Amino acid sequence: MALLCFTFSFSQTDLIENEIDKIQNRRTGNFKDAFYNIIQLTTKNLTEDEKSLELNTTLFKIMYNADLKNISDLTINKSYFLRNFQINAKVNLDKDYKYKGFSGGFTYAIVNGRDKATVNLAKGIYGKQREKFITAFQQVQSRLAATEITETELDLLNKASDDILNDVEYDITGNPYYDRIIEEFKTTAATISYADGKSLTSTDISDHVKYLKQVRKSEMDKIDGKALWTLAADGSTNTDGKFNKCSVSSVYLKGIDKSGDQIDIRGTFTYDDDTLVNMPRTTFNGKAGLNFVLLRNTSENVSCFEVKALGEYTKVYKNVLPDEDDEIITANAEFRIRLANDFWIPITVKYDIDNANLLGFLNLTYNFGG
Repeated sequence: MALLCFTFSFSQTDLIENEIDKIQNRRTGNFKDAFYNIIQLTTKNLTEDEKSLELNTTLFKIMYNADLKNISDLTINKSYFLRNFQINAKVNLDKDYKYKGFSGGFTYAIVNGRDKATVNLAKGIYGKQREKFITAFQQVQSRLAATEITETELDLLNKASDDILNDVEYDITGNPYYDRIIEEFKTTAATISYADGKSLTSTDISDHVKYLKQVRKSEMDKIDGKALWTLAADGSTNTDGKFNKCSVSSVYLKGIDKSGDQIDIRGTFTYDDDTLVNMPRTTFNGKAGLNFVLLRNTSENVSCFEVKALGEYTKVYKNVLPDEDDEIITANAEFRIRLANDFWIPITVKYDIDNANLLGFLNLTYNFGG
């Protein structure tokens, strides 16, 4: 029974689950702020008079609780809409943290190349290569376990297999199965014909493990470079529950080569009927720049510190307020610091080019894993 459990851990379903977790962790904080498919809790503009508390999640998370074990591969492929339709909810607060109204809306990923590439990873070149190798490795497992062995010996076999497959340093003292697996694999290596027609001449199992790691890295780099294009619509109420504001926005992100850096373009049209002079206003805000990953956790390859350099343009089309410019251009820098696995502190610094004003904004973001 223990061997059956071990063999099941090599399944393609398990591959999808493990790789999705790893790809989620590889996402930059900038990407997660644009679209996150689990649950995201954000507090924005803590240093400003108008603050907010936001909660974002997808229909997929709501309906399935992201339990991939209970969803067939066919359902995953057909659930693109559910995975890419995000529900947005926001509570608006004033400078004293008093309730000012509620905002609600949605974000839909019109293009989400990372999502499509992730769920099809097991069907791509890496999944096919891995399946060929695992089939051969399971033959080695079966031969070594063909004779009656004790539960302790089976645990040693599983431990040796895990260490070898994960390409980690191991101590063979007290565990003879490291050498036995390595020797037994030599008789099986010749039977492996990888999916791209490339067959390794080496019979050393470590060469095959390293080859698969290279293929995986290549596929991961491709996923990091996929584009994301979202469209969002939101409506807000005042303290009396009446709608007084709506907005339509769009975000486009595109990875650059293998660096993990991103092109970032955003635009928002807003209609606001809740101003000091009680006049409806129509505004546009656009941003464009580059997001750079300056520091990564080398062991897990996750982003820890990011800087985004961008320009911002704001235009008031209707009912400009007294002492307000109808056009504002700023040069911005956004810093994201990862304090924990899913806890980020985004800090925005804006420099008003025309008026030489320097402004700062502090946000907090927590992305629930799952």
